[in-house]
Amino acid sequence: MATDSKDSTQGLFRERSPLDLQHCVVRAEWTGIAPQSFYIYDRMTWDNFIVRAPLNGRGWVLQERILSPRVLHFSHNQLAWEWHEKDACEMYPDGIPTIFVNFDTQVRIMDPEAYLKWVNSWRQIPFRPTMNVGYGIWKRLVHLYSQTRVTKAPDKLIAISGFANRMSAMMQNDEKYLAGLWSHHLTSQFLWKVAPNPIGSRIPRWRRPYRAPSWSWASLEAEVYMPMEESAVPLSVYIDIEEASVTPLSLLSDTGEVVGGHIRLRGSLMQAELVSSNEEGSRSKMDLWVNGMKTDSAISLYEVRLDNRYSIVYLPVAGEHDPGGDSQAVIGIRALLLDAVKGKPQGWYSRCGFADTWHDHEDPEPMNHLIRVMEDRTFIDESLYLEGVPRTIMFI
Repeated sequence: MATDSKDSTQGLFRERSPLDLQHCVVRAEWTGIAPQSFYIYDRMTWDNFIVRAPLNGRGWVLQERILSPRVLHFSHNQLAWEWHEKDACEMYPDGIPTIFVNFDTQVRIMDPEAYLKWVNSWRQIPFRPTMNVGYGIWKRLVHLYSQTRVTKAPDKLIAISGFANRMSAMMQNDEKYLAGLWSHHLTSQFLWKVAPNPIGSRIPRWRRPYRAPSWSWASLEAEVYMPMEESAVPLSVYIDIEEASVTPLSLLSDTGEVVGGHIRLRGSLMQAELVSSNEEGSRSKMDLWVNGMKTDSAISLYEVRLDNRYSIVYLPVAGEHDPGGDSQAVIGIRALLLDAVKGKPQGWYSRCGFADTWHDHEDPEPMNHLIRVMEDRTFIDESLYLEGVPRTIMFI
């Protein structure tokens, strides 16, 4: 692969210095202490010349890179190779050092046993999965893929369809692929969220024309994370999925482009407002009020809105419990922020953001109120749901 090339005019080869491949060794001598040699490592070596290389930022390339039996990279200063057993390069022909390994390295892990070995290499407590390991592999692939780009918006799902076809063999027999998500364990997959935006970077945007339902990460042009089971705290689930389906563009493939999709679910919706906390109405300083109470929430919005105050709907999806304390105490709620869909009947929504709401020890009432609303059916606001169908909505 011409990994360092931005386009077809740049080719494979680069001028380079042999000194680039030499290790930096420092010889230190102190009075009264035996002389020692120290190696200076750049921990970002693999990231800089492979992970962040121009070619590897393209969506189609990631699929080819991972599904190929082995890959030889022509980088700006050395050759590197990836195969299922290890990642290596001229500077480290026996494999890149463990200190270089992070969430974005060893991308070719598609085997469940290799994945478990990789996860346990950085965990202090051995990981014992409670669900199919394939979900963990898929969530990691989604994160890696979301960092890449495709030239044509409709290609977003097509360029990952090879992964989806490969993953289907790891999933349960009755598993359905739903525009980048899988039908089993949908709740945990709903909890994807956008990576924090560096200052000056682009705001995440929905892509037009349509390419996926709003509940799918594929509808958004942004780097996204899905919560990894191996790093998550215990969760309570607050929604029930009654029906989920997508409409593929072609009947010949259910892993490619889609023209529609919906999910019918039951949950506890609440009226909410986003309120600017400063006079300028800065998007980065918005407070989330739910049922008239200010919450301690970290929010992520996917559309620019210039109003200082506007209404949305808050849908709690899962509750986090304290793994080291009271296992029944909810310390956080992961929620979707929804917009009513214009031109649709009452109870039809699209996703417009995500919120992590936390228990505030100094003011626990907002969290306690949210929990009471979910537990006490007398709090139901029927105007938020499908007419005549309590606690049920359509999500598109």
